[in-house]
Amino acid sequence: VVADARLRSGGDVTAIAPLGSASTMFIYYNATYFQKAGITKLPTDLASLQDAMAKLKKAYPDKLPLTIGLKDGWFNGDVFALFANMVEKGLTEMADQGKIKWNDAKFVKAMGLLKNLVDKGVIDKNSLGVSVYEDSIGMWADGKAAMHINGGWAIGMLSNPKNVNEAGKPYADRRGGRATDSDVFGAFPVPNFAGGAPVVLGGIDVGIALNKNLAKDPKKLDAALKLLDYMLVGEGRTYETGRPGAGLIPSLKGASLNKSIYQDKVSADGVDAIVNTTNNNMAGPRGVSKPAVFNQMGVAVQNIVGGADIKAEGDALQAVDENEE
Repeated sequence: VVADARLRSGGDVTAIAPLGSASTMFIYYNATYFQKAGITKLPTDLASLQDAMAKLKKAYPDKLPLTIGLKDGWFNGDVFALFANMVEKGLTEMADQGKIKWNDAKFVKAMGLLKNLVDKGVIDKNSLGVSVYEDSIGMWADGKAAMHINGGWAIGMLSNPKNVNEAGKPYADRRGGRATDSDVFGAFPVPNFAGGAPVVLGGIDVGIALNKNLAKDPKKLDAALKLLDYMLVGEGRTYETGRPGAGLIPSLKGASLNKSIYQDKVSADGVDAIVNTTNNNMAGPRGVSKPAVFNQMGVAVQNIVGGADIKAEGDALQAVDENEE
């Protein structure tokens, strides 16, 4: 997270204090549906995920076992990177730095993992027409789907919608008044389909930048540093990253989210899974340095899910990278 903050702040020119981080991706699930379908253990690999989906389909033939939105480029770039880092941690970061080509055999293997999920029916081709917001998350919140894939920033959705803030608004802002208001929600990391422990990608989500001219005015500098202290280790940090319903993972080592609104064990365990996986299993940063490359990563995901040749997509991605140099 610190390295990512330095990169995004332009090296030594400007210092950015990483206040909170975000990571992707997790499977958010309706624990009430899981219980009624007889699913007693959370999926940890492809086989157990398929087994859970089969049980859900049998218990709820009118619902989607799993929904994912693959209509949006910003999300698809993350999908590409996640599968690549399943094959080897830091793979997209190495390609971004020119240490490996985007059409390398490791990327072909990674996209093969994605294609396999489509072939086995885990990911539906119709997902190409589904947006993350509000389509996919809406189907899950409305009880039309049992599982939904999203980033850790959706963590507030795990809370009980009967819990409201001072303004009377539910912390789970997309869940109040939904068909699932009485259901219990949980979360677990997307399994590593290449084998081994799950991986996530992430980095700084919110930072605080100080004007470099502050040093010229001692009073303003003092005031700014007091605010910085308040936001990084004081009550400001607690509000931004520790308050109930917050979507940011605390970047302060050992800090945790306030779980007071996650009143059941399932949702509290889901919070812990998101926080702990973010802090302990981060394989690399989200995104790459060239916007055109990230956009093409998303295009590759859409094309491969649609049935395109994996090698050809890798070649196209490498060509975009070379054209951006």
